[in-house]
Formats: sequence, C-alpha cells, structure tokens
Amino acid sequence: LTYAFFYLSRYNMPSAHPVISKALDWSYSDFSTITSIALLVYGVSVFLLGPICDYVGGKKLLKIGLLGSLASNFIFGSLSFLVQSTHPLILKFGLNKPILTTIMAIVWSANFFFQSCGAISVIKYNAGWYKSEERGRMAGVFGFYIQIGRALVLLLCPLILRFLPWQYAFYIPSLMLGITYFVSSKFLHETPEELGFESLGEEAKHVKIGEVLRKVFSDKVTLLVGTLVFFIASIRAGIEHYVARFFSGNYGIKGELLTYYWPYRVYSVLMPACMMASSLLTAYLCSKFFKLRRFPLIFASLSSCLVLILCLFTFMSNPLLAAVFIALLMGAIQISNSTIMGMMIFDLGGRNMAASIGGFYDGLGYIGSSIIAVIIGLVLDHYKKAGNEWSYWPLLMIGPCIVALIISTIFWNKKPRMK
Repeated sequence: LTYAFFYLSRYNMPSAHPVISKALDWSYSDFSTITSIALLVYGVSVFLLGPICDYVGGKKLLKIGLLGSLASNFIFGSLSFLVQSTHPLILKFGLNKPILTTIMAIVWSANFFFQSCGAISVIKYNAGWYKSEERGRMAGVFGFYIQIGRALVLLLCPLILRFLPWQYAFYIPSLMLGITYFVSSKFLHETPEELGFESLGEEAKHVKIGEVLRKVFSDKVTLLVGTLVFFIASIRAGIEHYVARFFSGNYGIKGELLTYYWPYRVYSVLMPACMMASSLLTAYLCSKFFKLRRFPLIFASLSSCLVLILCLFTFMSNPLLAAVFIALLMGAIQISNSTIMGMMIFDLGGRNMAASIGGFYDGLGYIGSSIIAVIIGLVLDHYKKAGNEWSYWPLLMIGPCIVALIISTIFWNKKPRMK
C-alpha cells in the first residue's frame, strides 16, 4: 500500500495533463519533454541507488522517498503562483513560458528521483520476506495492491480536477504521502528476523559494488532480461502517459470533464481491474501452468499486447472500444512487468542483490520510457497540423513489442534456482 501511494503521486501528472496543458499552453512536446527528463532521472537514479540500498537497507531510502516526493508534489502544484493570468498566459516576475516549463521539469524530475528511492526500497523489503517458490504468489499479491494507487489516480484525480483547481491533484497526494510516512515508519520491518521469525535461509550480508557489476554485466540472463525490460517499459509508458490526453484530444472532451465522459469512465474502472487481475493471474500461470518458467509467460503476455495494439489502431474511431482495448493492453503488459519486477529480480539477485538488480532493470526501463516519450511528443506535434495526430499513436508501440517478443524466446526453458 505504501508503494500504491507512490503511484498516486507519480501518475497524477498524466491524469492532470489535459487541464495543465490548457492552463499553461503546453504543446505535446512540452509535456513529453518534462515527462522524458523525469523518466530519465528515475532511470539513472534507480540504477545508482540499487547498490546503496542493498548496503544501507530499505528503511532509510523509503523515508527519504516519501518525504521528498511529498515536498516535490506540493512544490509542483504551488508553482501556479508564478502565473498571473492564463488566457493569454502571462507570468509574474518577468518569467516566460520556457523558463516556467524548465522550472516545472526540474521539480517533477526531483519527484521522480524520490520516487526511485521508494521503488528501490520496496524491492529490498520484498527480497527479505519471500523464498523463490513463494515469489510467484508474492508478485501477484504485490502487483494487486500497488494497482490500488493506479485506481486512485484514475478515479480520484478526475474528480479533483472537476471540483478543485488542478493544483489539488498534487496537494492531496502530498497529504496521503505524509500519512503513509508515519504509518510505514512505525509498522514496516525489513526482514522476518527483526520480528523474531525464522530466517529465509539466505544469509543477509553487505554486497560489494564489484559483485553487483559482475552480476549485471557478465551474466547473460541478467543482460537479456534488462534488454527485455527496456522495450516492455517503452510500450507501457507510451500508452499510460498519454491516455488522458488521447481521450481529451481525439474525442474533443475538455480535460476537467473527462470524469463524466462515459468511455473514459469505463477505462478508469476497467484498467486497474485488468491490472489487478493480471497481477494475480501472473502468480497462478507461472507457478502452475508454466512450472516456474518465466520466459514463456512473458512471450504470451507480449503476444497479447501485439494483438491489442492492432485492435486499438483498427477501432480507434469508437471511443468505447478504444477504452476497452487500452485497458486490456495495460493488463497484458502488467503480466510481463509482474513476472520480471516481481519475480525475476529476486531469482537473479537473491536477498542481497535484489535492489541492485531491480535498480538496473528499472533504470533501463525508464530510459526506454524516456526515449519513447520524446518520440511520441515529436510525432504528435508533427501530425497535429493535419488534425490526425492520434491516428499513428498506437503504431509507435509495435516495434518495441516485436523486438521484446523475439528476445523472450531465447531462454525459453530456464527456471530459477530454489533459494
């Protein structure tokens, strides 16, 4: 649940995107630039923080992440005091739009740095509590709970934007992070041993940076999965960061009225439900159907993604069908994400290097997300003049999907070692 509130304070920006873009006269490229920089900062941060987290433990980084993300969200919303009027956009203190956009990019990137502290610390917590044979179930349950944050974004943010100024889409998550800080500080424990329970059998120890680098850059499976994450994350980011703007721009709905637009309401309910179901389905399929083999499950997930991308492209003119296909697509991607980030990082890193391996994978994933954000922004702005910018949006995800499909076949029968 702690990570669910990190999600709420990370994905509130894409939900508020249509309203902020109207208020601050953002182009597609403005939003994509801010998103791309933030994703890049996150990607570099988790890679660097992984070994640090494995050394110092997860609790310190979790506290830093919660407080930092709280402050960043509050400051981001408060930057509206720099705006004197919105139509036309006039700024105070002699500022211009590029300077304001730069300031907002810096603050939002700071949020993503602190988000990375939270993400890597949660991986460390999970590594200390579950054995290899339990990780399928753990991935399913953990994935289910963190999607509560995504559900809150889709259900709460449109309501906030309907009745309150857009700044409150950042103030309210800040308040929730503050509450989470006090609760998690009191009740979260890193290992069973802290509470007097039996050890998992893998001795806890500090890992040297040389060991981490050898594992990351010399192990073929680790490198292959990292490449896989790069492309899978590109697909997910290419969809989820642009959904609200897609419904607003493609179907002519004002951002603050999205919560009353029936197809978007269907998406808002169906998407988190699909992702929760996918998280639980991942646990069952991997343990029972695929007999702990991770790669066939990823292949099945990506095959479904490819079919759903083509369905979205074909039926995009129907907003209700588009909503259904996007929700199903996010659910299909979640199976791959849960398999890798919920199971394989622990298979490969064990208790002592899970945060480092997770940071490496998350880093590559967010670098891929950063690149796709720049590409999408440029494509949308290019075709905006012709009025059909959203027609090509789904097709941008086909390339990464096909490459990831091919990669997933290489170690088809590999299983984790039991620890």
